[in-house]
Amino acid sequence: MRRLFLIGVCAAALIGCSEDGGQGGAGGMVGEPGRAGVDTDSDGVDDALDNCPTLANADQDDFDEDGMGDACDTDDDDDGFADADDPDPFDRDNPGDFSSPEAILDSAVMQDALDALRDQGIEFEPLLGVDPPDVSGLYRREEGTGTTLATSNGGDLGGAFAGAEYTLTHTGPLEISSEGFGFSNGTRLSEFESTGTFIRGNVNDYTMFSRSADRCILDGSDYTIFSVGISTASVD
Repeated sequence: MRRLFLIGVCAAALIGCSEDGGQGGAGGMVGEPGRAGVDTDSDGVDDALDNCPTLANADQDDFDEDGMGDACDTDDDDDGFADADDPDPFDRDNPGDFSSPEAILDSAVMQDALDALRDQGIEFEPLLGVDPPDVSGLYRREEGTGTTLATSNGGDLGGAFAGAEYTLTHTGPLEISSEGFGFSNGTRLSEFESTGTFIRGNVNDYTMFSRSADRCILDGSDYTIFSVGISTASVD
């Protein structure tokens, strides 16, 4: 088993909640290539002109003007959060534009999170290089493993009794997906899954820019926390 020990710091911002469970990340679905004279979905628009040829959408609505009709676009406002996880799927300002590492860094909520770190004396420098290491596999925070910069100044930002375990899988040269769960004192508190997480870095050092939905799984609970985060670490 390959294992990473975090030797960096993480900044994250809460950006919205929903009563419905869901899975985080961004994505989309594109229909088959258009064919003149053929109307696969019988919506009155030839496949050659249809922005969603496999699902009926006679109105051809395309909110984010990305060439993919709303009927088959799973992120209609193109903010980096899938419609199923977006508090307002047709408003790019809610939860905000997190569609790229640069957009995440420029967002007001992330700037506030980074300012909060600086107020604690922690300087955080996200990496934007395009040669990150391979971080596929299972990762777990364990007592006594690694050195976390977040606590190097004497602050207490968490311990081994609370954390998360997750698996990372590369889905493209600069994107990864993740899934796992949060826990405290051995009790599983939440489950999460995120697709389209950006990864940047150089050689052994990397930064992950993530959008996720964390769903509580405790009995009687039904809510999802949507968040965007930046974490940096090194492969050991």
